[in-house]
Amino acid sequence: MELNISQVNKTYANGVHALQDINLSISSGMFGLLGPNGAGKTSLMNTLATLQLPDSGKIKLGDIDLTNKPQQIREKLGYLPQQFGVYPNTSAEQMLDYIAQLKGIGDKSQRQQHVAELLELVNLTEHKKRHLDTYSGGMKQRFGIAQALVGSPKLIIVDEPTAGLDPVERNRFHNILSDISTETIVILSTHIVEDIANLCNQMAIMYRGKVLRQSTPQDLIAELTGKLWEKPVTKQEIESMQSGSELKILSTRLNEGQHFITVKSDTCPGESYKNKTPDLEAVYFDSLPLDALQ
Repeated sequence: MELNISQVNKTYANGVHALQDINLSISSGMFGLLGPNGAGKTSLMNTLATLQLPDSGKIKLGDIDLTNKPQQIREKLGYLPQQFGVYPNTSAEQMLDYIAQLKGIGDKSQRQQHVAELLELVNLTEHKKRHLDTYSGGMKQRFGIAQALVGSPKLIIVDEPTAGLDPVERNRFHNILSDISTETIVILSTHIVEDIANLCNQMAIMYRGKVLRQSTPQDLIAELTGKLWEKPVTKQEIESMQSGSELKILSTRLNEGQHFITVKSDTCPGESYKNKTPDLEAVYFDSLPLDALQ
């Protein structure tokens, strides 16, 4: 099954044009949607989750048109929003059973088996009787992906899922997403470049409501091969270069107290520069306009 998004636009009542002519084709696997806060990622996720309709354009999951048949989309959809609440005094097992009933799983034994499998998948079996409001942040996120998987959806949307998680929980969450994406479309919306690099075989970069790039991470990285240069600089040199250099300055970093600057150029811009191996972070910075880098 494929998700096709064609010429989608969304403008809010305050005049913000949150989505501008969005065109994406997404097949099974992990698809990363990368961009800074305010890029339009959440607006697109809310639209795909049928929480709002686009002003114009088409969204189709297989043969199902989201605009005309949103309920049919919801039957095939799992959604983990950036922030979600949990019911107090309700266990994970009880809540998943309730959601399964809403998803149309009427047979009690089938429902119990499905819930047990989901709890095992997200490593919450031993905590299934605990009330959700007693869970840690990482446990709540794992429960969130479990509820998104109820009913074996064909499209799963996760919005900024690893924000606030410690490294152990983040790694566990990555493994879960990787396991479920083999036969399912999983869209991961994030501003964390490493999450995309670790998980996704397809990606797009958004900024101010527009899709700037779409390809595989490997192909985007390959486009920068031989075009990145780095050198050590002082803080004063950085300020001077940012105001007067014709080179595109992608980033600055600190290493053991020393500032290093990375620029993009087809040829070596000077004797003190050394060629730098590109990565997805460099692709991200290269895709953004200059005013977003300053």
